[in-house]
Amino acid sequence: MNNYKYVGKKFIRQDSFDRVTGVTKFTADIKRHMLLYGKLVLSEKAHADISFDFDEALLVPGIYTILTYKDIPHIPYNCMEWFTGISAYHDEYILHDRARFVGDRIALVLGENKHAVEEAIKKIIVHYKELPVITNLDDAQKDTVIIKRDSNLAYEKKIGCGDFKKALDEADYIIEDSGSTPRTHHLAIEPHAALAEFDTFGNLVIHSPGQIVFAIQMHMARILQIPYSKIRVIKTNMGGSFGGKQQPLLELIAGAVAWIIKRPVLVYMDREQSIIGTFTRNPTKVKITTAIKKDGTILGRKVETLVDGGAYDTNNTSIINAYAKKLFRLYKIYNQEFHGKAFYTNGIPGGACRAYGGPQSHAVSEINITNAAKKIGMDPCEFRLKNLVDPYDDDPVGGPNLGKAGMKVFN
Repeated sequence: MNNYKYVGKKFIRQDSFDRVTGVTKFTADIKRHMLLYGKLVLSEKAHADISFDFDEALLVPGIYTILTYKDIPHIPYNCMEWFTGISAYHDEYILHDRARFVGDRIALVLGENKHAVEEAIKKIIVHYKELPVITNLDDAQKDTVIIKRDSNLAYEKKIGCGDFKKALDEADYIIEDSGSTPRTHHLAIEPHAALAEFDTFGNLVIHSPGQIVFAIQMHMARILQIPYSKIRVIKTNMGGSFGGKQQPLLELIAGAVAWIIKRPVLVYMDREQSIIGTFTRNPTKVKITTAIKKDGTILGRKVETLVDGGAYDTNNTSIINAYAKKLFRLYKIYNQEFHGKAFYTNGIPGGACRAYGGPQSHAVSEINITNAAKKIGMDPCEFRLKNLVDPYDDDPVGGPNLGKAGMKVFN
C-alpha cells in the first residue's frame, strides 16, 4: 500500500470542517430582499382528478398566493433531457392538472415566511375524484387501465450480438434465474431546494444544488419561451445527490414563478416531500438464461427486463439503454440478447440513481453467474475471472473500446 498515492491513505476534504460546523451555506440558507417562500402541495392519491378549496388557506397572514397549473406556463417537458440533442417524450409540467402518483405536484403555496406557508398548507382542502390505479408491472402490461397515450408500454429496446440460439444448442448446462430489484430513494442529507431571482439586467438567475446546470437553463428557456441568454444557473453547494438532483425539478418551479411575479422565490421541500415527490431508482423484474460449458466458459446469455417507469416518462429511455449497455461490458459473452420494456404505472417517476442501471442489471445477473459456477462445481470467483473482459476489449455491440479496464489482478 505504501506505493500508492491515495489507496490505503486517509485524507480530509478541504471543506469538511466547514460543513460539519455549519459554516457552509446551502441553497435553503440564501436570504433575499422581498423573498417569497414556496412549498408544493403533493397529491395524497395515486390517480385522481382534482379541485381545491383555498379559502381558509388564503386567510393565513403572510400568504401571498396559491398557484395551480392554470397559473403556470403549461408547456410539457421531460426532465431527463440533459442537452438539446436528446429527444424524449414530453409529459411533465411545472404543476399537473391530474394527480398520477402519491406525491405528484398539484399546487404551490407562496408566502412571506415559512411559518405562513406551513400553516396554509394545513388548511387547503383537496377534492379528489379517484381513478383506476396501476401499482405493479403485471397490471401495467395488461393495458386494462391505461395511464396515458395508447398503451402503458412507454419504451422497448432489443440489442444483441452473436447467436444466442446456437449457444443454447452447444451448451452443457443452461442456468435460469428470475428476480427483481426494488424502488429505492437517494435520501441525501439536504432536502431539495431551489431559488430564483433577477439580476441588475433583468436576467433570470436560478440557484441550484442540482447536478446538471445547463439542463436547467435549457428547460427553463423552453418553458418560458425566452432566450438562453436571459437565464443564468448558479451551482450552489450540494448536500448530497447520488443522482436524485440530476433532473431539474424545483429549479423549474422557482424559475417560472419568479419570472411571473417578478420577486425572488425559494421553493423548498421537507424530508417527506423529498422522498415521495421527486424521483427514485426504477424497480425492475428480470429473467436471465445463461448457457455455459463444463469448463466454465460462458457461451451465451439472454436477459429479459421489465422496468417500472412510474407516472411520467422521465427515465424510461435512459434507464433501459444504460441497463442494456452495462450487460455487454463486464464478461466475455459473445452471444447475448437483451430485451427491455419500460411501463407507466402510478408510482413515483424513475430517475438517475448511483451507477445508473448498474445495480439493477447486475443484481440478478450476478446471482445467475454464481449459480452457473455452482452448477459445475467451480469456485464463483474463478468462474468470474475466467470470463471477465480484458483491457482494451471491444464492446460487442459497438460501443467505445473498454480502455484500460483493470478488472483482473494477477500475481
